[in-house]
Amino acid sequence: MKRLLFLTLFFALSATAFPQEIKKTLIAIDAYKYNEKGKEIEKHHYSVTNDVPSDPDKTFTIYNSNGTKKEVFILDAYDDTTEAQIYFYENKQITITSYEYYGTEAVPYIKVVYYGVEDSMGTEEPGATYLLNVGAYKCDSFHIFSWENEDWIKSIAGKYTYNVYKNPTKLILSEDMDGMSMDFQLTYEYDTKQNCIKMIMSIVMAGMPLSLMNAEQTFDASSKLIETYIYPNVHPLLAEYLGEDYEDMMTEQKMRYTYNENGKVKTVSSLELNKSNGQFVEHSRQEYVYRAENIDGEQQYLTDTIYTYDIEDPASIVSATALNITCYPNPASDFITLSGMDLLSDVYIYDLYGKQLLHKQLNTEAESLHIGFLPEGMYIVKIKNEKGVAVSKFVKQTH
Repeated sequence: MKRLLFLTLFFALSATAFPQEIKKTLIAIDAYKYNEKGKEIEKHHYSVTNDVPSDPDKTFTIYNSNGTKKEVFILDAYDDTTEAQIYFYENKQITITSYEYYGTEAVPYIKVVYYGVEDSMGTEEPGATYLLNVGAYKCDSFHIFSWENEDWIKSIAGKYTYNVYKNPTKLILSEDMDGMSMDFQLTYEYDTKQNCIKMIMSIVMAGMPLSLMNAEQTFDASSKLIETYIYPNVHPLLAEYLGEDYEDMMTEQKMRYTYNENGKVKTVSSLELNKSNGQFVEHSRQEYVYRAENIDGEQQYLTDTIYTYDIEDPASIVSATALNITCYPNPASDFITLSGMDLLSDVYIYDLYGKQLLHKQLNTEAESLHIGFLPEGMYIVKIKNEKGVAVSKFVKQTH
C-alpha cells in the first residue's frame, strides 16, 4: 500500500528554544561532510539511546563556549548511523539519496532530485524547509522518489513560481497515491523587505485550493527569522476527508530561532500548545555547531554537527517496561497497541530527528494508535504520566 508521503512530511514539524537553562536529554546527532567547495556531500544521522554501548567506534564531544569539554557521547558499532544522505551534483541538478540503516544493512528509502538549481548551498528559508522536510533550494522543480519493491517509484513532483525578486510565490506539489493524483499548494507572502511572513498550505480538490495549515513568521530588524508559528486552518470540506486522526496531528506549534555571533542559527526549538492551560511548552531543541573554512579565499561557516535534545528531566525518563507498558506489534503496519497504562497519559510519536508526528491523550488500559500514515522506518513512542516518562521504539513497515 503506497503511503501518504507528503502528508507525513508536512505533519512532521520541528521548532526552537527558551533562553533559560533547562534539563535535556540527547536523542540524536547529525554530522556533515563537505567537498572543497563547501558543498554538502554527506549527512549522517545517529540515534542516541541510554543503553550502555559495546565495541564503541564513534565518539562525539560537546564543548562549552570557552573551549572546555562539556559532554562526551559514544555510539557503538550496531547502533551507529541510523540514516545517511548522499549528495550528487551535476550542472544545475542536485540528487540527494537517503538510506536507513538496520544494524549493518543500509536500505535506500527516499531520493530527491532538484532541477534547474540556482543556489546549491540552499536558501535561507528555514520555515518552509521544516514544513516540507526537504531541502529548500532555489530551483525550477523537484521530484521525490520512494524505494519500493527494489525500485525507485516517483511519488511527488514539485514546481515553483517566483516573483521579480526571485523569491518563491507558489509551490505546487502533485502526489501519486495508488494511481490517484492529488495536488498540494504552498503559497508565500512577503513584507517590503522580502521576508516571508506567511505560508498557506492547501489541498487542491476539483481545482479549488482548500486551506489546511498556515505558518506565520516573525523577523528581527536585520531580517533574521525569530519565530515560525504553525497552526491548523482546515477548510470544513476537508475535515471529513482527513478523518478523525487529523486533529491529533495538527496541534499548534512554534519554532523559535537564536543566532550566534556570526549570524548563523544557534538553536532551533520546538514548542507545542498545551491545550489545558494555553501555554506553549518546549519539547525538543536542536543546537548547531559550526566550523570555519576558507573557500575560494572567503571565510565561510559550515554546519559541522547538530545535536537534538528531548526537553525533559532525564531522571524521569525510564524504559517502557519499567512502567509496565508494552508496545506491540513490532514491526507494525497500520496500528500499534499500548497496554498497561493505568493512568491518564500523553502519548507522542516522533521520528528519529525528534520531530513530533502525533500527540494523543489516552486513559484506557489498552488502546490502539493508527500509524498507517507513517512512511516505513523506525519511530520513538513517548508516554508521559505522573509516574514519569517512558520511551520505546517501533518499526513501521508496509504490508
